[in-house]
Amino acid sequence: MQTTTRRLAVADTGYHCTDFSVNEDWIQGENTFNYTFPDEGPWLISYSGCCWISLTNGGNGNWLLSTTVNLTIRHDNGKINSSPISATSPIMRIQRGCPRTISIPRRTRTATKCAVDGQLVLKENAVEKCTLRLHSNAALGWHAVAITLEDFPASTTNFQMATPFSHASLQFLVHVSSSSGPCSRAPVLTGQSPDDGSCEEVPDGDTFYSIIEAKHIDSSRR
Repeated sequence: MQTTTRRLAVADTGYHCTDFSVNEDWIQGENTFNYTFPDEGPWLISYSGCCWISLTNGGNGNWLLSTTVNLTIRHDNGKINSSPISATSPIMRIQRGCPRTISIPRRTRTATKCAVDGQLVLKENAVEKCTLRLHSNAALGWHAVAITLEDFPASTTNFQMATPFSHASLQFLVHVSSSSGPCSRAPVLTGQSPDDGSCEEVPDGDTFYSIIEAKHIDSSRR
């Protein structure tokens, strides 16, 4: 059977810069677009460019983000699928010798699986819980982590045998630095601070307010 691959330009790849660092050579931005697809798909939307900054774990070439648009009616609820949504800080900073666990924020009405690529990451809890545990003895410098979030029917228990409705990509950088201080030096969120990994939805044009409280566990820094 012969298949045909169609390539369509669905949007301008320009974006609004939200964060950047001249010294560290990275930039972050965001944008949205509307597009009417000719059929229900599924369609693969990708965005690629060059290049990753110089990385400790290699991969200094092109980067690629992709997502699946699937407009078919789902068999479990009779509705068009809504792909998972996720966002995180573009930079994670950890101290070498100190283990770090990161909860990947995600919003979806279905079961979600996270597939992880990155030499820095231990994958034991990555699939069902989307929780990443980072190596405490990772090499100093910059590391890239690429995550694919896939959504399934809410009743899914065996992700290996199920076919996902769609997927979305999430990528970020982790910077590992040296320090002689204790691992408890980092502050922890307390009180009315948002939960770790939580997502807040803000309507376009509105202003988001939040109370953030933190304290040092390291008594020498109080």
